[in-house]
Amino acid sequence: MNKILLSLLAVCLLCACDFIQAAKDGYKMGKELSLNVKRAINGFGDGVDEYLATFECDTFILSDANIHYSLDLEPGKQEITFNPYLAVTFVKHGTLMLDYLGFGGSIVHVDPVSMFGTDYTKMPKADVLLVTHEHGDHLDTAAISILKQENTRFYSNKRVEEITGASKGLVAGEVISESVFNIIPVLAYNTTEGRTQFHPKGRDLGFVLEYATKYENKPFRVYIAGDTEPIEEMKSLGDIDVAFLPVNQPYTMTPEQAIEAIEMIKPKVVYPYHYGNTDLTPIVEHFKNNAEIEVRIRQLQ
Repeated sequence: MNKILLSLLAVCLLCACDFIQAAKDGYKMGKELSLNVKRAINGFGDGVDEYLATFECDTFILSDANIHYSLDLEPGKQEITFNPYLAVTFVKHGTLMLDYLGFGGSIVHVDPVSMFGTDYTKMPKADVLLVTHEHGDHLDTAAISILKQENTRFYSNKRVEEITGASKGLVAGEVISESVFNIIPVLAYNTTEGRTQFHPKGRDLGFVLEYATKYENKPFRVYIAGDTEPIEEMKSLGDIDVAFLPVNQPYTMTPEQAIEAIEMIKPKVVYPYHYGNTDLTPIVEHFKNNAEIEVRIRQLQ
């Protein structure tokens, strides 16, 4: 009898723990949704929106399921309906900001650096920081210190972890689960003879970000390649919706190599980035009649 009572008590305790955790999760989701809706209505504030408007930005709608919310704001109750979306701000060179807004929210800064004139005191704080490798046009500890807040998660390659002592160094193939997306680090390296010293195999990373979506019952996947040339591992990336590929010879790809990489990856939308003075015309011309791959040029010299 005692064993039965103890078993019943254990089951009750487990159920109570599950209920408490579910309540906490529900409260957290409700709080996040409320904050997200306020941001959808009011923006970031404090001059941040005005500063962000100086950069190019593309928005991708991730779900056809509308979020409808009533919120008590001055001067009175306001109703808002929006679709979950991912907004990509093209900061400069290899630097990006990804802003997801939906049933959760996240601001991801990729390789934030100040060397191109970005004022990070006017940028949104980071929920997640991603740094591909330690070169000065990708790693800027001053910019990182401005963007970090108490709960910021900072991921990088192992070398950046050694240098900063602040990031979590990842290896290719890991899956990091954030609240609204997954982070999958992938390899990035040079293969051309005479260039392998720039980005040796096994040191640097790119990232695939997987966002939940109601479309086609699959995640919306963004590939940020980091500094790399076309590599065999690109063939196993899986479906990619948006790709950022570096075109900056001799350190990364030539236009011809970028074409090779695009044909391996087959992204729906591709942005050449980190391209300096490289002429991107061959890439644009090669894919101009391709209905399945769209090449978009933004200010990412």
